[in-house]
Amino acid sequence: SYYDSHQNDFQLRENIVQFAYIKIPLQSEEVENARALIKNINDTSVNRTIAEEFCQAQAVDYFLITDQWVPFYELLKSVPIEVFNQEIYLKNNRFIEIKDHPYWYFVNLINFKIKEDVSPLAFEKDNIRNIILNQRKLKLLENLEDDIFEESAKTKMFEIY
Repeated sequence: SYYDSHQNDFQLRENIVQFAYIKIPLQSEEVENARALIKNINDTSVNRTIAEEFCQAQAVDYFLITDQWVPFYELLKSVPIEVFNQEIYLKNNRFIEIKDHPYWYFVNLINFKIKEDVSPLAFEKDNIRNIILNQRKLKLLENLEDDIFEESAKTKMFEIY
């Protein structure tokens, strides 16, 4: 409910993505399997356990958590994508395949949000939890201060400076 009532407070400061990717050696015999796995990562037919086992055995690096929001620059750290305008790139590319010696990079961009859009709830959940906790702490401290003042006033155990 806090998220719904404070939508304006949750504007993105950067582009974020949901994605899956696999980095595999160029000479690997499993290149086609890696490509197929990433293209179909969100299909119900792709078992996450099988995908994880495949990546542990064949991939140099991988990320398969497609429901997690990640800043786009984090993807750019792992994959050598040349991007001049992130917004245009994200709008025009869903499956990315890069051959950069000595590796193949396969990326499936599941979803994205452009900066200044409203941030998704899943991305803001921890921030909202911290905001609510801080508000409760401030209210508790304020109540404690009031209680101490009232108690002092009743017992006349205070001095005015």
